[in-house]
Amino acid sequence: MLNDKAILDEFVVEAREHLAKVEEDILGMEGQDTENTAELVSRLFRAVHSIKGSAGFLGLSAIGSLTHAMEALLSMVRSGDISVDSILTDALLAGVDHVQTLLDDVDNSNEVDISAIQKRLDSLLEERLPDQAKKDRKTPALLHTGENLLPFPVSAYTLNRIDKAQHLYLLRYDLAAMEKEGKRPMEIIAGLLSAGEIVEAELSLEAFDLRQSLPRGPLSYQVLYATILEEDLVPMISGLADDAIQPVSREQACALCREDAGIPEKAPLPAAGDPLTLPPAARAQEKVEKPQKKTQKEETTSAGSAGDKINGKGGSIRIRLDILDELMTLAGELVLVRNQHLLAADHTGNLAQRLDGVTTELQQTIMRTRMQPIGNVFSKLPRMVRDLSHKLEKNIELEMEGQDVELDKTILEALADPLTHLIRNACDHGIESPADRMASGKPETGHIRVTARHEAGQIVLVLSDDGKGMDTEKIRKKALDLGLKKESELSLMTDSEICQLTMLSGFSTADRVSEVSGRGVGMDVVKTSIEALGGSLQLSSVQGQGSRFRIALPLTLAIIPCLTVRVNGERFAIPQVNLDELVCLYDEEIKGRISCVGSHEVCRLRETLLPMVRMAEVLKRPEPFTEKIQAAIARTPRNAEKSSLTFAVVKVGSHRFGLEVDEVIGTEEIVVKPMHPALKSIPVYSGATIMGDGDVALILDIDGIARHTGVPLAAGSEEGPEKSISTQPVLLTASGPHEQFAMALQLVRRVEKIAAKDIERMGQREFITLDETPTRIIRLENLLPVSACPESDTYHLLLPKFSEKPFGILFSEIRDIVDIPLDLATKSVPGKGILGAAVIRDRLSLFLDPFQLIESAEPEWFGDRIRAQEKKQQRILMAEDTVFFTQLVRNYLTSDGYQVDTAANGKEALKKLKEESYDLLVSDLEMPEMDGWELIRQVRRDPDIGGTKAIALTALATEADRTRTLNAGFDAFEVKIDRETLRRRIRSMLEQDIFTQRKTA
Repeated sequence: MLNDKAILDEFVVEAREHLAKVEEDILGMEGQDTENTAELVSRLFRAVHSIKGSAGFLGLSAIGSLTHAMEALLSMVRSGDISVDSILTDALLAGVDHVQTLLDDVDNSNEVDISAIQKRLDSLLEERLPDQAKKDRKTPALLHTGENLLPFPVSAYTLNRIDKAQHLYLLRYDLAAMEKEGKRPMEIIAGLLSAGEIVEAELSLEAFDLRQSLPRGPLSYQVLYATILEEDLVPMISGLADDAIQPVSREQACALCREDAGIPEKAPLPAAGDPLTLPPAARAQEKVEKPQKKTQKEETTSAGSAGDKINGKGGSIRIRLDILDELMTLAGELVLVRNQHLLAADHTGNLAQRLDGVTTELQQTIMRTRMQPIGNVFSKLPRMVRDLSHKLEKNIELEMEGQDVELDKTILEALADPLTHLIRNACDHGIESPADRMASGKPETGHIRVTARHEAGQIVLVLSDDGKGMDTEKIRKKALDLGLKKESELSLMTDSEICQLTMLSGFSTADRVSEVSGRGVGMDVVKTSIEALGGSLQLSSVQGQGSRFRIALPLTLAIIPCLTVRVNGERFAIPQVNLDELVCLYDEEIKGRISCVGSHEVCRLRETLLPMVRMAEVLKRPEPFTEKIQAAIARTPRNAEKSSLTFAVVKVGSHRFGLEVDEVIGTEEIVVKPMHPALKSIPVYSGATIMGDGDVALILDIDGIARHTGVPLAAGSEEGPEKSISTQPVLLTASGPHEQFAMALQLVRRVEKIAAKDIERMGQREFITLDETPTRIIRLENLLPVSACPESDTYHLLLPKFSEKPFGILFSEIRDIVDIPLDLATKSVPGKGILGAAVIRDRLSLFLDPFQLIESAEPEWFGDRIRAQEKKQQRILMAEDTVFFTQLVRNYLTSDGYQVDTAANGKEALKKLKEESYDLLVSDLEMPEMDGWELIRQVRRDPDIGGTKAIALTALATEADRTRTLNAGFDAFEVKIDRETLRRRIRSMLEQDIFTQRKTA
């Protein structure tokens, strides 16, 4: 029988995959334009149609009936007979929920009462249909197969919507034969839909076997099929023999339509196990509306794979999770064998390398089989936000990015609950009511943004909102009332540290338990859940502006890269996700850099005080460290015989400390093994692994070590690579002996080491050929009042980014790359081509503007300026919070003759726009007080300044950022360091205004 357990399970899996997309597309219909809605409805129709068709094959009448009702509504939407609104969306989403419920217990689904939701969908359809469509739906069209009428009725409405160019066929599937041949209903439905449309379908039942007093099972599935294929090609797509395919004539069907005759009622399919109540030849019939014709791309893709689907071949296969788990275990064991072989393979280098390569590929391939897109979790969020916004009577929009990012299935499933909690919390406690938002000068609609990306071997999720943020004073008071902190401790804590208190166990500032968000479950549970996955949770919030949660997760929990170290003769593994850097101090450096602050030992590392933990002391002391123990350790002298001190700078979330070890062995991929029950209570270990020589090494739990030792964590960057643009890597260089120069690394394309003999001179100019292109060489002493570059056999030539003319700046020395805040002093700079100055490593460093330098060296290259008399009347307002980029971009614009005013944030820019007249707004996106996205929303809503042209500037140019920015209301989107492109864009926009003014005049 076709209700075999394996087939039903497969149907449930495929149906759930369809429903996940169906829910997403139903939500997407709201607020879409007509063209996009048509595309969504077409996709929705096909997904619902597939579920209904497969359910019909399997005799699942409740699922078939419910999806049929949904399909009928979608058919009317697609034909334009009814429009999309929130009532229709709610009804379709309720239908999805009910189908999900039926799939949860598919064996008993036919016994479930679906009359309420069925009535809701049918009533909605009847209320909204035009009168003629209602009439056509009740009028039968009599179709013929040879001399016989079609065995089931088809409405005139359905017939009229079938393309006249399509042929109609009656297909009869013998279910018993299908079972013997191993054909799957889902494959047959997919094959039919790849080349045509299922118009109607009916599951036929034979009469009773009176000798056994039992009804016989379903024998055939009859399908009315519409396709452009000729009769001789239908067997290939349907998988049927010629005698199971009958052409259907519709030439006289309309003439035979009787307006006064209704479509006869169909007998329902019996419930499972319902004996002796079937009338003879009982039929469970499902009406299927014509799906919209596919696009050319869809037809090509589907037709190319249809034959494969019918024959059981395809581009993907489902694998049971227990098999994947076993494969992962075997891959892990193979990694261990590889490690052992590498140690013993002194004379078999090639073989060892080959084994290493194959093992790595096998491991990565098997790991990919467990990887799933995070969109599987994200897809549930739009529905949740929509429902909560209605329930809370708030206007909330959700933005998502990075749905294609993949991570391990185990982590993905465990992530769903914490993410759900954060979203509910943002909707309930973060986003204000429309009235409160308007009162505080915000738009009525609140925004929640969820993004996912790869970062340093991890997956980073960021959830942010533009709500009211956290009240730090309220948090302080609550922490004091609960006895979590003392008044003296709270007085020393920053606002950021105060916000972290919300993640302590039992902490909540809510006046009452909300059934929407917390429901009595605090942020500590979310934090614990994330950390149980080997991840970290960071929180930042600004009162009145919103909150931001950053979740970092490993890609997988099975095989992880680690740093192996030795302490007291034993080996330990530090996961690389917790590792920031390695530091080694020698001789006098140890005394000079290591000191005590209170009872804690610290190291002065690049002008910060880094708390230190001696791992050897941790191993000696099973009890948690007290201040007394910490003080005793700090007073204990180190081994005087050791001339060096090695420590790993490790991180817990956004905080860091130094973990002192005896020796660094190296990096290695390790297989994570569970801890022995006797060791599970020890907080400083998270697992174990078997090393290449067969010895066991324990994996250190960095967060557990921090808690065990009570180390005061040093604050790090909460943003990671997303850090504020004011802190950036800078290249330090020298030309002459007296000055140090600096250039933001973002402006550097590459640095070439060149030989002095390769420099050619043409008059007063110097050139060198690079990449077969003559490249102009600029010496700083020729343009600036600085010391001359000394003669040498070799030089360094710095080639800037975004330069349309090939040129480079000559330096005698490349000193270092440092990460510093770009807080420049812009007064008293020595000449054109200098952005400003800053003290770096105790030396005054001059920041170069390569574009102004080349303009000074070759002014004739830049003769394409707008006419001065036109430019003088054009004013530009630039909103940028970073001094470095303010100066850089201002130089671009003033060199073109524009009048430039600046604002340090969006709030200040909005005020200036209302007070003065500007031809163009040029704005950064990430700014304090008010960011660029909120600025442009406010501008576009104001009738007095809403028409101001606006360009968004950013340091990163992802397509997602571009789309979001243009949708927010900006006219253009440019990279701030791409000088020439920005100049052309501004010139084009402002010249268009001049042309329009002249034409009007």
